[in-house]
Formats: sequence, structure tokens, C-alpha cells
Amino acid sequence: MRRIFVLVSFVVLIINLGCSDAYSMNGQQVRYAIDEREDVLNYHGIVIENRDKLDAFVDRDRNAVRVVQYTIEGDPIFLDLAHKGSLIEMRHDNSKDQYGTPAVTTTTCSRMERKETATALTYTLEECDGRGTVDVLHISFDVAAQDVFEFILNVKTSTSATTEQMMEMSTFDHKWVQSQPNGEVPVQRELELAIEERQRIYKEMVLANFLSDKPLDTACSEESHTLYDLKVRINGGEQHVKWSACDQSTHGKQMTRLAERILQIIQSKGAMT
Repeated sequence: MRRIFVLVSFVVLIINLGCSDAYSMNGQQVRYAIDEREDVLNYHGIVIENRDKLDAFVDRDRNAVRVVQYTIEGDPIFLDLAHKGSLIEMRHDNSKDQYGTPAVTTTTCSRMERKETATALTYTLEECDGRGTVDVLHISFDVAAQDVFEFILNVKTSTSATTEQMMEMSTFDHKWVQSQPNGEVPVQRELELAIEERQRIYKEMVLANFLSDKPLDTACSEESHTLYDLKVRINGGEQHVKWSACDQSTHGKQMTRLAERILQIIQSKGAMT
């Protein structure tokens, strides 16, 4: 899994390239242009954009959704899904895959299933004509498959212009440090995470799409606010982000929820000694 951070850089290139043409199929205009806000973008199951759109489709809160799967060379494969009464129609189009055999096929399936385990989240179409089960999206978050997974989370809370509290949790040097009021010596404890706790944290990071390039804001005009600083090392690469709890963008709120979940897991029984 050392390829993770190579693929993150590769994602940026794909987004900049995009697709912009279309074709007609059975009298309907089918677009190739990729909608970065509405389409579910699958970069090898490592970075997933707009997964909430697929969840809405599974829950029948939307009638149609497009999933774009990128090949290792960066070519898009399109899965267009639509509810047709009690059935689901899937149009599979790999005509933009320069290394594949171009084909556009349509399959009808009875239902879509979403299954989550401790190490993976999968979306499949079931009882499809001539194909049985069709994999739509697979997200792996198996921490045991990573050679290295370490992180440092720093949380700095200001309650006034002169009062500030800091808490830092680091698996790099196995320390949990918390500042004390009135300039007292910070409290330091040993931080040892069990494999189950590391698995839960890694899962939260993957599902929060931590590896994607997020526009985050550290500015805050409120006197009382919280700043987050998160550095993660996975195998041979690092990701480092900073943001404020005042950042109410979709990405900002997503990262704040991630930090809060990490805090909950670490502060739970057995995470600190």
C-alpha cells in the first residue's frame, strides 16, 4: 500500500484533465463531462469524492447517480445508475479507457446493497441480468494492510484573548500532553493504542476522505475558538492539514467531526495509561 500518496498527487492531475464530450444512446444524450459536485469520483478506493450522493441513491432519496471509476492510467469508466420502478438500471461505459475494449452496456438489477465491516465499505448491485452481483464501489480501511500508520493531533482552544488550552496526541512518540491553567507544568501521559483503536481511527480518516486535497480555513473572528493541526504518516508519505472549528464549509465540518471522533476514541477506556 505504499502507492497511496503517489495516487493522491495523481488525483489532482485527473481532476484538471476531466472529460467534456457526449454521445447519443437510444435517443438520449449521455454526457462525458464530469460534474465534480454531483458525480461520485472513485480514485482507486483510496480517495472518494461525493460518497453522500451514492448513499442518497441507496436510500432512494435521489433517482439517479453517476459513479466515475478511474483506471491506474487515469482514464474514467462511467457507471450511470437510475431507479426504474422497483428495479435499478446500470449503464456501464468504458469507451474512454484507452487500454480497454470500448463498450457501452446496460444491465437491470433488483436492488443495491451497502455493507460495512470493520475494514471495508462496499456498494453492490444484486441480481443483475446475466451478471449476478456487480461491484459499484469498494473502500478498504484495513490498517493491518499498512506498513506504517502514525499521526499527531494538536487541539488548541482559546477561550479569551489571553487564555489558551492545548492538547496533543502523538502515536509517533506515544505521548498525550495537555496544558494546565496558570502556567502549571503540562500533564503528560503515555499513549498506547490497541489495534482495535488504531483500526477505528484509520477507518474514520478514510471515510472522512482525509487523503483528498481539501481547501481548509484557519481564520476565526470569534474570541472563543478551536484550532486543529493533524499530521498523518501512512507508509512512505505524509499528509498535514490545519483548520479552525469556525470553518463551516463542507470540508471544514467534515474534518472537525474527524478530530472529535479521534478524541473520543483516544479518551475512551484503554487508550491512555
